[in-house]
Amino acid sequence: MPTTHRPTAPTWPIVLNATIRTPYGVICLHRDNKTTTATRKDAQGRWSAAPNAIALPSGPTSMGGTCGELPDTDGLTDVCAGCYAAALEAAYPSLRRMTERNLETLLAAYAAGGVDAVADVLVMCIEHSAAQQLRAGVTAPIFRHQSDGEIIDAWHADAIRAAALRTPATAQWLYTRKSRLAARIVDAGRPENLAVTLSADRENITTVLLAGRVLALPIAYLSDGTEQDAVNIARIAEQSARRPFTCPATGAWKHDGRGPAHIVAPTGRRADFDRDSRVGMGACAACAACLVGDRPIVFDRHGGAPKRRAHDVFVAIRSMSTRGA
Repeated sequence: MPTTHRPTAPTWPIVLNATIRTPYGVICLHRDNKTTTATRKDAQGRWSAAPNAIALPSGPTSMGGTCGELPDTDGLTDVCAGCYAAALEAAYPSLRRMTERNLETLLAAYAAGGVDAVADVLVMCIEHSAAQQLRAGVTAPIFRHQSDGEIIDAWHADAIRAAALRTPATAQWLYTRKSRLAARIVDAGRPENLAVTLSADRENITTVLLAGRVLALPIAYLSDGTEQDAVNIARIAEQSARRPFTCPATGAWKHDGRGPAHIVAPTGRRADFDRDSRVGMGACAACAACLVGDRPIVFDRHGGAPKRRAHDVFVAIRSMSTRGA
C-alpha cells in the first residue's frame, strides 16, 4: 500500500503549479481534493490541492466527451445521466474548459506522433505531478488517470500503459467502463504500479462481471441503495470471494459532521479531521483501496436527482458547443 509523508502547513508552498506546456498544447492537471496526497485551506476557506490527476471531458463522444455512446454496453449506460463529473463540469465552466483543452492536447499529440507522443505527454504529467507533491512534503506521490472522463480509445490505453511503465516510482490508478480497453492494458501486461478497476452499475453489471472474471480485475459498483443494487453487490462479492468495501467518502464520512467527506487529516485519519482543520489529504490517498486494486468497491449514492439536474445543464452546454464547432 502506498505510504505518504504527512505534510504540515509551515513547509508547504502556497502555490503549486498545475500547468504543463507540451509540444502539442497545454495540459492542466486536476487539483482534486479527493484524490490528492496534500491539500490546504487558504484565508478565504478554499481548499487547494496538490495536482495529481488528469481530467478529460465526460459525456458522449458525439458531444465532445470521452465516455462512448449509448447503447454501447462497454461504455455509457442510462445511469450515467447522474454522473457526478458532468455535474461538476456544469457547475464550474473553468473545469469544463480545462478538460476540453486537455483532450485537444492529447488528440494533437496522437495526430503528430501516435502512441509514443501521447505517452510522452502523460509521462510529463506524471513526473510534473510527482514533483509538485514532493514540494508539498509527500514522499510517495500517486497519480490518477481520468479523474473526469474516460479512456479515449485503444491508442490512449496503450499510452497509459507505456507511461506507467516509464514512471515506476509513482503509484497510479484508473476506473473505466470500457472493458475492451481495460483488456488491452491487461493483455499487454499491466504495470505493477497501475491499478485498473472496472466500473459497473445496475445496467452493465452482467457485462462487467464477465470482464472482471476474465481479466481478473476488481469492480467498482455505483449504488443508489436499491434492492437491485444489493443483489448486484452480492453477485460481485460471490465472484470476487471478498466483501465489497464501501468508499467511506461516499458513505460513513458524509454523515460524521467533520466537514468535507472527501478530505481527511494529514495523519491519514478521518477521526483527526474537523471543520477547523487547515491542512489535510484526499480520502483516496488516505484510504488507498483503489490504489491497491485488489478488492471490489462500492460507491454509495454517487449521483442523485440534484446531479441529474446539473447534468441536464451540462448536456445543453455541450450540445450548443458541438453545434457551434
